[in-house]
Order: sequence, then C-alpha cells, then structure tokens
Amino acid sequence: MNRNELREIITDSLVGMISGLTGMIPPKGATIPDVIQAPIDRAAGRIFAAFDQPAVQHQGEPVHMVRTHGSCSWEEASGESLVVFAADPGEYEVRKLYAHADPGEVERLRAALVETENRLEAQRQHNTQRHVELGMESMQVIGENTALRAKLAERDALLRKVRGYVVSQECITAEIDVALSASAEPSAPVERDERALRRSPCVGAGAQILAFMDSRGEQP
Repeated sequence: MNRNELREIITDSLVGMISGLTGMIPPKGATIPDVIQAPIDRAAGRIFAAFDQPAVQHQGEPVHMVRTHGSCSWEEASGESLVVFAADPGEYEVRKLYAHADPGEVERLRAALVETENRLEAQRQHNTQRHVELGMESMQVIGENTALRAKLAERDALLRKVRGYVVSQECITAEIDVALSASAEPSAPVERDERALRRSPCVGAGAQILAFMDSRGEQP
C-alpha cells in the first residue's frame, strides 16, 4: 500500500462518518476542503512514518540460527546444490528462529481484538440510528415548511382577490355582515336587503375573508 492509497482510505472513512452523522452525502468526485484534507494528509504521513520504523521484537533471544540461500536452508542442501552453495557462502542469509509466543500474551491480544471489534460495532450501530433519527427530523421539518408555504400561498391569493375590489370601508363591512348573518343560527334571523347587496361592487370579498379566517381557526 502506498501513501496515496492510505490517504484515500482515510478520506473515505472520514467522509462516511460525517455523512452518517449529518445525513449529507457529498457529490461523487467532489474536492475535499483543505481544512479536512490537510489533517488527513498529516495522519497518513504519521502512519507511514510508523511503518518505516523497525518492528520491535518481543520474542527474546533466538533459539536457533539457520543459514539459507533463497528458499533453501543449509540443512536441506545436498549433492550438487551443496557444492554450489559452499562455493559462495557469503550468499547465505542468517535467519533467526524464535520460540512460540507466550500463550498468555496471545490470549490477551485476542481479548483486546474482540473488545476493539465490539466497540467498532457499537459505534456503527449508533451512527446508523442517528442517521435514521436525523432523516425523520428532516422529513418533519420539510412537512411543516410545506404546510406553511401552502398557507402563505392561500393568503396571497386572497389578498390579490380583495385588492381587485375598489370599494369603500362601509361596503366591505356590509358584505362581511351579510356573510356573518348567512352562517348565524336559524333561531337568530337577520334581515337583509338581497337586491341591494347584489348591486354592491364588493360582493364576495367579505365572504372570502371570513372563509379564509375560518380555515385558520380564527374568529372575526
């Protein structure tokens, strides 16, 4: 694995975590902002620097030394091969053999690995749940926004209709009274001049205002 491949892995992992928490997925091929990419590059550099360090030996002293030539050890050489190898002993590589690792250390490392995997799984489930919650909250906000826009459009439509009437305040008041009387209880009749109202230039405006107020649950 080279530095660029490691950089891409870290970038994809970080973007995936951010997308899981925010619910926002960047477009494919989008350039990562420098404020995010710069720390990723530094992290990749530190990881490669750690890889370049020689591995620390925890196995103690070697229990045996084996001289090998490629994949063939000295003990396995015989006949013609032995003659060839013996002619150039400097080509042999000295390899150190160690005893098996401490069983207790192996178990400790296995337990640490299991614990790490469990933590990663718990974090993954948490991120998934949070992603679902954010999606539901987003849908709720969108629904409320749509309802408010619908009410606003209804109000604007009514205002445009009312604006088209060039009438006096008395005319509007009279039409509203007519609309109120039409919705009154039968036990409280109201006398009105139907022919005079039909000749009024603002017929319908008051009724539309009241209908809009009723739809909003308001009282005139």
